[in-house]
Amino acid sequence: MSSHECTLRPAHLGLLVVAIGAMACSDSLAPDITKGARMMIISEVTQTATVASLVASNPTIRVVDQQGRPLSGLNVVFRTSMSTSQYSTSSDGTASTPWRLATNAGRQMLIAAVQGSSVPADTFFAVAVADTATTLTTDGILAQAGLAGTLVGTPPSIIVTDAFGNVKSGIHVTFEAANGGTVTPSEATTDETGRAGVRQWTLGPDFGQNTLIVRALTLAPLTFTARVNVPLVAASVVTGARHSCALTANGDVYCWGADDQRQLGTDGSSSATPVRVKSVPQLVSLASRGDRTCGISNEAPPQVYCWGQWLTPVRIDTPNGLASITLGDVHACGLDPFGHAFCWGDGSVGQLGTGVAIESSPPVPVAGNLSFVSLAAGAKHTCGLTAEGKAFCWGLNDHSQLGSVAAQNCFTYDYDYYYYYDTAPVQCALVPQPVNTDASFVAISAGYGTCGLTSNGDVSCAGFGDVMRPVSNGVRFARLTANARCGLTSEGVAQCWTPSPGSDDTLLGTPLGFGNGMLFSSVATGDLHQCGVLAADGSVVCWGSNDSGQLGNGTRAPSYTPLPVARPVNP
Repeated sequence: MSSHECTLRPAHLGLLVVAIGAMACSDSLAPDITKGARMMIISEVTQTATVASLVASNPTIRVVDQQGRPLSGLNVVFRTSMSTSQYSTSSDGTASTPWRLATNAGRQMLIAAVQGSSVPADTFFAVAVADTATTLTTDGILAQAGLAGTLVGTPPSIIVTDAFGNVKSGIHVTFEAANGGTVTPSEATTDETGRAGVRQWTLGPDFGQNTLIVRALTLAPLTFTARVNVPLVAASVVTGARHSCALTANGDVYCWGADDQRQLGTDGSSSATPVRVKSVPQLVSLASRGDRTCGISNEAPPQVYCWGQWLTPVRIDTPNGLASITLGDVHACGLDPFGHAFCWGDGSVGQLGTGVAIESSPPVPVAGNLSFVSLAAGAKHTCGLTAEGKAFCWGLNDHSQLGSVAAQNCFTYDYDYYYYYDTAPVQCALVPQPVNTDASFVAISAGYGTCGLTSNGDVSCAGFGDVMRPVSNGVRFARLTANARCGLTSEGVAQCWTPSPGSDDTLLGTPLGFGNGMLFSSVATGDLHQCGVLAADGSVVCWGSNDSGQLGNGTRAPSYTPLPVARPVNP
């Protein structure tokens, strides 16, 4: 008996059994009516419509068998990226669905498929175009600062979009400068990305806020601002990781930028303009690194006050006070009025110079009974300069920053190189040891490495792959920055012997200038921003990253041009 035959037994059970058997036999023999069937699109294959709207013609298909006869009652699934619907084919084999486009402009698809069959699916397409323009937004920086009569650093640019954020091209835009400034061009048309902008915005000649008003259609206008600041005048400036501080001639201290760790000496509120540190006496010098700042007071004896790292200003007590201060990553050192060195903080790699690897909250004397005229703290080491011009260093020596072979191995470093694990001893010195050089220095600085300045303006550095090597290459320097990366020439030009003021691990063949050729009386170089005091009038300028307001110009826009720090409104 073939698979298409059906035998009903027993016949004597009557008509009911015969009927049931016939039904079962009929189901087993039911042919697959979709075998060899095909689907045809009988409406428009591609349409154009506004986003979030219905296409004009409902996508419609017809399903027919091998002989071209319509097949009814089939379940057809219509699927888009947003929804799925299902309809049965009618007597003429057709099924259709309304199609509302998604909110994103561009090409969209709808796929039609017969459920549970091998009938090939078909695809409809739609080009979704942006809806009516509703929004004018910035494509750049709304608030900047600049110098009077110069171009802003980032020319304003805008984007026109619909209610769903789709860009609108071909929109006429006008730009109007106020407060004495000028703009070029004054009109533009948005491009295929919905953008339009100016090439140049020149600020007016006066102090104050310049504005640039952008208009398009009947949309709410957009206003860009650029401040021309009355500059803060100061005697010196220092930079931390995301904050800066300046010391005025009368001993007042102003800080600006991040205050998440009380870097500004206030209540934890960051500020893009200088705020006075009120809970300290008059100061005569400042030092900053990371998230903290310290200063020396004009008291007798002079005292150290520090703030940051979650502390508001606190006094650091020593028997005779401290006349100078220098900061490392997690330690600090200072000289008392007699030239004796004291250090405190983390001493795990000998950076406190006490002879043992310890941590100490109160300042502890540095071993060796040496007398110094200046100190410089690096990341995890410290150096001192004697009156005779000899340098001594102590602490970590993992890349020869001490300028000599260290006295002992401080710890063992575990490392892997392509899955090959090994260990290497890391040098350190727990007490001061002389730097291996015949040079006589008049100044030193420390950061990743250690640098010394001679009386004739030459600079040599240790810790960049050599124990001590010349880096000035004929450039004559008069001052060093605190982080051993840069210096000032006698004319006040800022130059670095590393690729940038914030880079640590390489040296240039010839020092490279920074600060746009401005002349400085002092300069401070952070990792991502810099500040300086102009030699001409004592104005403080800053440039670089500005995410926390560390440039002090009232904005949080970065600047590659030195810009004046704003004079406090309520000093």
